[in-house]
Amino acid sequence: MKYKLRPKISEKVSKKFEKYSDLIKSLLHSREIDSIEDAESFLGYDPKDINDPLTMKGVKEAVKRINEAIKKEEKICIFADYDADGIPGAVVFSDFFKEIKYKNIEVYFPHRNIDGFSLNIKAIEDLAEMGTN
Repeated sequence: MKYKLRPKISEKVSKKFEKYSDLIKSLLHSREIDSIEDAESFLGYDPKDINDPLTMKGVKEAVKRINEAIKKEEKICIFADYDADGIPGAVVFSDFFKEIKYKNIEVYFPHRNIDGFSLNIKAIEDLAEMGTN
């Protein structure tokens, strides 16, 4: 496999982004961002730019099911994975349940070598055996 490296950051672009560290300059360059406006947009955070999570497919149904499980005091399992968003996502979800003082939860991290990646039939069977429905 051959890797194609991007050319070095030009002096002109480097000067344009002089307020940023070399690491940030490199990141912007690798994303082909070459204007201050685009850099500020890429690096910035504005809550109005976040989409309403309830517009994602299946979220309303998931919220309804979670609320039902809480009312019935059912065991809730947070199925996580072991990548860069799976672990923090599990923590956020777990913290949410702690915040609402719901204790009947389990966090399940599949074993990378045994279980593979993502939700699968064996994991569902294991979760059912643990009392999660």
